[in-house]
Amino acid sequence: DKGNYTEALRLLNKSKEMGYDSGIYLKSSYFSIYYKSGNYDLALGMLNDISLDDLSENSLVWWNDQFLYTNVALKNWSDLIIISDKLISQYKLDPDASGYSLNLEFLKDNLDFIFNVFDSYTTSLSKIGKYEKAIKLTDKFLKIGKALENNLIIETAYISNGKYKILTRDNLGALQDINEYIKISEDLSIGYKIRGEAKLNMGDAYSKYACEDFNLALEICLKNEDENEQKGEKSRRENSKREGRKRKEMVGRGCWRLCR
Repeated sequence: DKGNYTEALRLLNKSKEMGYDSGIYLKSSYFSIYYKSGNYDLALGMLNDISLDDLSENSLVWWNDQFLYTNVALKNWSDLIIISDKLISQYKLDPDASGYSLNLEFLKDNLDFIFNVFDSYTTSLSKIGKYEKAIKLTDKFLKIGKALENNLIIETAYISNGKYKILTRDNLGALQDINEYIKISEDLSIGYKIRGEAKLNMGDAYSKYACEDFNLALEICLKNEDENEQKGEKSRRENSKREGRKRKEMVGRGCWRLCR
């Protein structure tokens, strides 16, 4: 926990030399050390060395969760698409499937895992330019959010689809999704920034309105140093304060270029 991974590894090796060999716990501890120290190949190898037949249902969810995180860290986009698709089938996460209904209790108990499955899948698709398929997956994620009445899932789906639709040049569709996001999270800057990008892409006639959104995004950013924490969101990509400052710089530069 203190980041002293060399010492942690030494102690773990020592306990193994002394006869401690609680297979799953020992291997999961090695995995944690390798993953947190950035040795993702070793971390993935340790996960693959764990026998899935020995895992409880909860432990299997944990294993799949870490498997996704590690493959994201390794940028194994093609593998992640296959893995995520299998997990959606395995855990019955497709709201459009005809053969089963969503298990709402499982979804509520494993929200972080559900986020990770869809985020890993759509991120991987976007990395290889398959934005249309990413939009379809995000639509499914949105349906899950509505079934659970979970605003965090709903707003995440809307903002994600807004970004993907901009990349497919469906700027009008992006505006519709981002407006839905803003209805839920009007106190966050990112919606106005992305809406400004969509308007900017629609031509000179919309640049004035894009500028208004960029200015509003900057104003909100300057007010909210830690807007992610204020919404109760858990940042999965480290150091939200640094990201907040980066957003301010990016929005500020956009406003300066357009609105000076």
